[in-house]
Amino acid sequence: MATPAQIIANRRNSQLSSGPKTKAGKAAAFREEHQPASPTETSLVEGMAQHQWLRKRALKLESSCFDPTTGQIADQKQLALCLRYQSTHERGFHKCLNALLKLRTEKRKMEIGFESQKRAQEDQTRKREKHDMAKNALSGTCASSRRRSIISDSAPQPDLRPGEAASSQR
Repeated sequence: MATPAQIIANRRNSQLSSGPKTKAGKAAAFREEHQPASPTETSLVEGMAQHQWLRKRALKLESSCFDPTTGQIADQKQLALCLRYQSTHERGFHKCLNALLKLRTEKRKMEIGFESQKRAQEDQTRKREKHDMAKNALSGTCASSRRRSIISDSAPQPDLRPGEAASSQR
């Protein structure tokens, strides 16, 4: 385990770090930051790293287009080329970023869609089961009432007097 002095020294040193310098190092840093989950995402993140690195390179080269003493443009053609490179790589970076974000959004929608489809199927199954249970309960009630009517039909009827028979037939 590190001592408190080592931890403090490590923190001071980490603040002096300016990050990766090489193309591969910058790509690795982007991968860590964006955590690609598929080969397509990895390709897009690496493309973002490359475009970012090339854009910064063009920005540094742009300073060579100016006269250091006067600050005037020394090489118009070179400046135009550097500006074109900057804008090209900035567009490329944003194109990769937008494609990555779109891919992740679609992936999230697919996951949500499957979850909502499962939920809808479960709800439909629950409703069907509830309906079947109610239907069975209702048919059980009908069967018991049928049984009662059969029993009451077969039960012996009390003897009727002659006057009562005529009034009940009306």
